[in-house]
Amino acid sequence: MVIVNGVVEFSNYFKIRLKQLRTGKGLSQKQLAEILSIPQSTYANWE
Repeated sequence: MVIVNGVVEFSNYFKIRLKQLRTGKGLSQKQLAEILSIPQSTYANWE
């Protein structure tokens, strides 16, 4: 991970990694949100 502006780069890295992990498990955002017991819109904001 490259850090230039601190939080901004970490935030982008987090979003990319979160999607990689989810899609690697073959889950949709809705499915993962249900597993986490959160609204799909909340999960979408994270990703």
